[in-house]
Amino acid sequence: MAELLNYLVFYSLFAATLGFLFVMLFIGELRRWWIRPITIAAGIFALGLPFYVTFKTLGYPDPWPPNGTYEVLGWEVSEVDQVFFVMVQKEGEDAPQHYKVPFKLDTALKLQEATENRGVFKRISLVISPGLQPDLPDTVFTFERAFSGE
Repeated sequence: MAELLNYLVFYSLFAATLGFLFVMLFIGELRRWWIRPITIAAGIFALGLPFYVTFKTLGYPDPWPPNGTYEVLGWEVSEVDQVFFVMVQKEGEDAPQHYKVPFKLDTALKLQEATENRGVFKRISLVISPGLQPDLPDTVFTFERAFSGE
């Protein structure tokens, strides 16, 4: 919900700035009547652009998750795209987040084991830290067994 409110605030600031520029252009260019339709068309396009970007990106997993420790609530392994899609929740936050993290074969095998043997693991956590490459985070999955004797 907070993310949606951020989008609304940014959109309203964008619209206010654009409105100010329109007023300045209309006041300054009274003698050039032909520039007004061009200004209106560009303004309508510019006002619609944030809506287009917002509706195209909401609901997709974030490829740049913030650093921290998360509890894994669910996952999907995509071997074709070489990524994990994880639903995680940070301690103290209300809403879970959907992230896309890099693929590792050993982690994929552990997640497959967790899927096949429900109840073996009591907790799966994910630690995200800065990686060696700026666009790829370093991820470590921790699997905590329900019974230590296994």
